[in-house]
Amino acid sequence: MGILSGVRPAMSRSYRLSYLVIGGFLIAILCLASVALGQTDKPKDSGERGNPAAERAKPPDPVPLPFAEDQKPPARDYESLCESATEPKERDLCQQWRMAEAAKKQAKWTKRQFWATVVEVFFLIGAVGAAVWAALAATKAVGVARETAEKELRAYLNVADGKLIPVHTGNYIRAHIAIQNFGQTPAYDVVNLVSAKYTTTPITGDIPPDEDREPGGQGVVGPTSAFTSILPLKDPSLTAEQWKMLGAGTAILYIYGEVTYRDAYGNDQFTRYRLMYGGESEIAEDMTLAICAKGNEAS
Repeated sequence: MGILSGVRPAMSRSYRLSYLVIGGFLIAILCLASVALGQTDKPKDSGERGNPAAERAKPPDPVPLPFAEDQKPPARDYESLCESATEPKERDLCQQWRMAEAAKKQAKWTKRQFWATVVEVFFLIGAVGAAVWAALAATKAVGVARETAEKELRAYLNVADGKLIPVHTGNYIRAHIAIQNFGQTPAYDVVNLVSAKYTTTPITGDIPPDEDREPGGQGVVGPTSAFTSILPLKDPSLTAEQWKMLGAGTAILYIYGEVTYRDAYGNDQFTRYRLMYGGESEIAEDMTLAICAKGNEAS
């Protein structure tokens, strides 16, 4: 949406400008059509009205026509009479008929042209709207495709394995937590902070990290690569009675932590995990840690 946030204001301004241009164009067409139609209906002045000298100079009236002067004869009579007209007044009347006929045809053509232009304008508006819609749809499709590609290709760090390993030389146990990149691109600035907590009561909420523990930095973890974080359980060490309670399922040892990293697209990611030994989980002979139902989430 970051692209569209910059595109939408510009598009809204272009919409308003397009509407103003189209509106002005339609108004101009209406004005021109009105003027043209008005001119065709305007009667012509021969310039001889009210001139006594011109009236006296007129020749005598010709033989009366078989129809009134202000009434146009049928098409066939009009054409045949005009072809055989010999008197000046008859020829003038025929010429007026021809001009009136031409004016009517011109008015009809102008009207048809006007409505054809209106239809073209509406088609143009539809085409512009379709083009804008297609551009927005293409922009959205590109954004969705990019987001999908990032999700498919980015790094995903998660726990691959967790065990408790006895150390006989120091008579203590340490936790080995293997973190693997299950994505298709490297993970950068990888940091893992792992802690342990012994309790006789199950914990379903958040467990704060051990402030005495220092996070271990791994730098870059490539695709399918893994690293192991080791947490010695000797400070404080568990007593023999506590280990006995763990084996009996009356106590729980939580091994938990958080991995933070940056993916190939520059986004900060995290993985929080929680493993357990004892409690209701199955006690494995090789002391493999079980995954808790709570406390596991990732970005």
